[in-house]
Amino acid sequence: MQKIRLKNNVDLFLTGNRINNATYVNVSFVGGWASQSCPQLAHLCEHLIMGNFVINNKRTANKYMGIHNADARTRFDRLEFSFSVLTLAQLKERFSTIAKMINYVDLTQDKLEKEKIIIEEELNTADAFNRQDLNLLISSLKSITIKMVKDYMAKNFIAQNLEIGIVSNLDEKKLKRLIDNFSNSLPHAKRSNKSMKVDFSTKNSELKSTSGEIVKHSSKTTNLEFVLPLKLTKKQELMLNLLTYFNNNFRIGIKKPLRHKSQLAYRTKSGVLQSGNQLVYSVSAMHKEENSKIVEEKLTKWFDRLADVGLTQQEFKLAKFNLEMSKKKLPGVVLPKHVRNMILDYKYNLKKNSDELMWQEVISAQKEDLQNFNAKQNDNYLKMLSRITLPEFNAFLKKILKRQNLQITQSSQQTNEIYKV
Repeated sequence: MQKIRLKNNVDLFLTGNRINNATYVNVSFVGGWASQSCPQLAHLCEHLIMGNFVINNKRTANKYMGIHNADARTRFDRLEFSFSVLTLAQLKERFSTIAKMINYVDLTQDKLEKEKIIIEEELNTADAFNRQDLNLLISSLKSITIKMVKDYMAKNFIAQNLEIGIVSNLDEKKLKRLIDNFSNSLPHAKRSNKSMKVDFSTKNSELKSTSGEIVKHSSKTTNLEFVLPLKLTKKQELMLNLLTYFNNNFRIGIKKPLRHKSQLAYRTKSGVLQSGNQLVYSVSAMHKEENSKIVEEKLTKWFDRLADVGLTQQEFKLAKFNLEMSKKKLPGVVLPKHVRNMILDYKYNLKKNSDELMWQEVISAQKEDLQNFNAKQNDNYLKMLSRITLPEFNAFLKKILKRQNLQITQSSQQTNEIYKV
């Protein structure tokens, strides 16, 4: 790996790709939650960028998040965008999209409060904080004002705070030129956060708590199980996979993104499993206890509709496409997170030969994937998938999703105590 200082003091961490021709990119703005006295300010800005930045009445973030392997995260030391592309033209388009998300803001008090509610819901359901930490984080979140957001954006989302990690075999000169153009399109300021010292030994230390009222917080899981024939043909197994991909794509009709007002469940999942001596198609949804009745009603209605009407042509086409893409995915690809880890290791000297160690890890994972990958079996699977017709699939749904085959159960999760701020 090499570190290259470009125009506008942008740092580029660059290394070649040893296993395929894809380009993996990590775009970071230095200054995450550890650099702020208000721990949730960086997190809130991430939400505002991804949810509220609008150009010509269109959400630019939707375009970014539609990219395969795209992600945006707030870390202790940075906010980062990660994605993969195949060509310079695609990389240029991704850089342009990120610049637009940062440069164009449609921020009102109503939108700020809406994102606060979304983040508070995330914190309450994360199962990652003790009640003292949770109390502090929510208190921090509620104290944020529009001025604080604008000041943070002006200070942190500038070209001088930009660090870019790239794993690629594309022409280095062209990559540098593209990054220079990208940084020129961002806001500029004289001060930078890049000199910020990060103490890795304390970044996960306990947060100080404040007092608050203890309230009970609990959740339930609603399970629907359709009893299946004990023996399924290969084609029937494939159609169940197709049903699972469809349900997961549409969140089983109840789980919408957190910012959607009709969100009823935190997590949903479906698939075939063994329950005692029975083979069942299982669907589960974790939700608030007060939503138990409506979640059960909506799940039942969802599967009544699938049994009675089946999928539309468009839904069927999408489900087949998603399943086909999952089978065509190259085994052992480099993930953008490796790029980030490599940058941190290099920047803070956490590991010697971090570049080489990263590639050993990736190549080892690729070998394991390839050993478990049967090309002939995969080709047969795709051929069988292509031959399944919509009438055939809908007839299968009518057969297995009968009410008399249905068992519904609910279970309570362990009650958590949290602080109400």
